[in-house]
Parts: sequence; C-alpha cells; structure tokens
Amino acid sequence: MTAQEAFEKYKHLDKNLSDPELVPTSFWGSIILDLWSAIKSATLDYRQGNLTDEECEEGGGDLDG
Repeated sequence: MTAQEAFEKYKHLDKNLSDPELVPTSFWGSIILDLWSAIKSATLDYRQGNLTDEECEEGGGDLDG
C-alpha cells in the first residue's frame, strides 16, 4: 500500500488521527501520530506537485514491493 492509498483509505479519520488528545498516549499512539503525519504530509506534497513519483519511490514507496 502506498502513502496515497493509505491516505485515501483513512482520510475520514484525519481529525482523530492528528489529535494527540484523541490518540492513546502510549508507544503505539506515538507511532500512529507520526505515521499519519508522514502519510498526510507526503500525500499533500505530492498532490501539490512538491514531490515527484521518483521522490516518492526513493522515500520507500510501496512497502509490499
């Protein structure tokens, strides 16, 4: 799954996934906040033309592939 695919799948939860008050204050909660922030940021940068396909691939791209 790519960052863009993950963003599309979970964007309806953006408010919850971005709010430290709503995400559990635990090790896993910190990971959730960090990963959602990275997914959202990369997707929005890509959509605004700030990242190319190549830059997305260099950043890890599809973890399954």
